[in-house]
Formats: sequence, structure tokens, C-alpha cells
Amino acid sequence: MNGRALLVSPLGFLIGVSLGALGGGGSILAVPILVYAAGESPQAATTTSLVIVGAASLVGMVAHLRAGRVRVLPGVLFGLAGVGSIVGLTTGFFGVGGGFIVVPALVLALRFDMAEAVGTSLLVIAINSAVAIAGRVGNAGVDWAFAAPFTIAALLGVSVGKRVADRLPIVTLVRWFVGLLLVLAVYVAIRAGLALQSA
Repeated sequence: MNGRALLVSPLGFLIGVSLGALGGGGSILAVPILVYAAGESPQAATTTSLVIVGAASLVGMVAHLRAGRVRVLPGVLFGLAGVGSIVGLTTGFFGVGGGFIVVPALVLALRFDMAEAVGTSLLVIAINSAVAIAGRVGNAGVDWAFAAPFTIAALLGVSVGKRVADRLPIVTLVRWFVGLLLVLAVYVAIRAGLALQSA
């Protein structure tokens, strides 16, 4: 097992928390973490991200389903309609699940309340991730040395994220996540700047 990946795999917990609490954001965190912290190549990181986010979304969706927050039929239809749409494109090409597109779409277009949108979004992400992984099987295998420890951490995080969503207002959760994204964006920008200087 990759020692560096194992060392930083607890960061996968943040990926799961984001998915469980917000119904999205896991891949936005996963790809940079896999590239910059775990040392995986960008191409491989997109595939690994799909495995991590797909598995965590499926587990998180089950927890939200038990709480009555998943509308299964609309979620399945929305997920299938997403294959080839913008959500499907971003999922297949960039290794992101599209949760931050799905949640607003469910709220604005289908009039879901926020709790239902978060739970149903996880179903949509799981479908999109599965389809994208199936499309990559012949071209790129999964490096389980990276995927396994991060997936385990994400599975633990998604259950915690669901509990956090039970207790805190969604506005508070979004503010925390935006702050985390800003820190991540600054870090990525610094790393990219240093790479350009050394090139």
C-alpha cells in the first residue's frame, strides 16, 4: 500500500463529511487532495475520485433514505437524465460528481426542500459516478493503494456528515465548506505557482 496515501488518507474523512452534510463537494476536495497531498497523477486522481465519491455517496444516501430525505424515483430519473448533460460531462471528464449542480437544480427546478435535495443528490452522484467508472474500465484501472484508504475514511466521514446535517442549519454548513474551499484554493494556487517557477 502507498505509504504517502495511507498517511494522508484521513483527509478522505473531509470528503465524506462534505457529501453527508451538503450532498456535494466531495470531488471538489478529492481531486486536489489526491494530487497534491497523496501524490497521485491528475489523470489517475479523477478515476480514484469517482470510486471514493461514488461509494461514500451510496452509503450516505442509504442513511438519508432511512431518515426519509431521499426521493428515489425523481433521483433515479434525474441521475439517468444527467448522463451526457453537464453533470454527466463533468463527472466523466473531471472525476467530479456534480453535487453542487444537482442540489440547486433539485431545489429550484423540482421544488425539493433542502434536506430532500441533499439526500437525493447523493443518489444522483452515485449513479453518475457508477456510469463514469464503467466508461473508464477499459482505459484506466483503479489504483487501490490510493483508493482503498481514502474510501474507508470517506465512508466514516459521510455518516458523521449526515449527523452534522441533522443538527446544524444548512447555511452554517455551507459557510464552513466555503471557508475550506478558500483554504484549498489558496494552497493549490501556491503549489501551481511554485511548479511554474521551477519549470
